[in-house]
This record gives sequence, structure tokens and C-alpha cells, in this order.
Amino acid sequence: MHRRRRGEARLSISARLKNSPPVTAPSFFSRAIKSPRAQTWAAVGVALLVLGARKPWALLTPQLWAEDGTIHLNDYEQSGARAFFIPYRGYLHLLPRLIAWLAGQLTDVVNWPAFYNGGALLTTALLLVRMTSRRLDLPGKPWLVLAFVLVAHSGEVFLNITNLHWLTGFFSSSRP
Repeated sequence: MHRRRRGEARLSISARLKNSPPVTAPSFFSRAIKSPRAQTWAAVGVALLVLGARKPWALLTPQLWAEDGTIHLNDYEQSGARAFFIPYRGYLHLLPRLIAWLAGQLTDVVNWPAFYNGGALLTTALLLVRMTSRRLDLPGKPWLVLAFVLVAHSGEVFLNITNLHWLTGFFSSSRP
């Protein structure tokens, strides 16, 4: 703690701030902030943090969601790899069935919900990274990335393998 000397006037915080030299960021940091590439990667990081903050229970206490258990888990248990070729509601669910199959091969059944949600998070992260590609000519990439998670929604679409088709459509709609 700094003691005042005799006769030294007590300065207010605002007066001390006015008298202090300006704080400047290191040149690397200031260049990084201005870099469009760094901005888009920062947007991906922020988007994933926002996604985790909006639906923390999906990562902290994962549970099966809708068809995650009744269809994908059940079909894997009954049919194994043949489940890839079993249509559900008129079409094949390749990605959810692939994640269910990998969960069955790599983890214990107790960890399947966490593996499912982790697979959905990884797929979402890959989509956001894909959108930042230099080969895609998209305007406002950082804002586009953030729009995915900042748009008003109930959270139902994110972090479950049942609804991955809503996100993965963007993989096929944008070509390099």
C-alpha cells in the first residue's frame, strides 16, 4: 500500500488516470485484432463458448434426446453396423448412426449420451470452421459464425445428434 507523504495532495482515481500514460497493446496483439483471419477464429471460439453457455446441461449432465435413444441407440444395439442402412422416416441418417456406432465401439454404454453430445459439438465446430475457410467467399464471416448461436432459439437443435441435419445442410450448400 502506498503511503502519502506530508503535504502530498490526495488525487482522485480519475485524476490519476488522466495523469497516467496511455496503455498501448503490444504490436502483435493489435495486428492480430485487425486480422480478418484472427477475427473469424475468435468468432468460432466465442460461438462455441456461447453454445456451451446456452446449453450447459448437454455437456455437464448429458442425456439422450428424442431419437438419440429410441432410434439411433436402439438400432445400433439391435442391428450393429447394419443400422446404417435402416431408413427412418424415409431417409438414412448417416451421421447420427455413425456417431452411435462409434460410441458403441469406443465407450461404455454409460458414456454414450456424453459421446453423442460431444459428437454433435464436434460436428458444429467443424461446420463453423468450414465457414471460415478462405476458399468460401462469404461476407462478414465472423458475424455469420456468431449468428448460428446468437439467433433466438429454444436450444433444441444444438448438441444432439438427432438434429444435426439442420446444421450439416450448410456443409453441402457451400462449395469451395
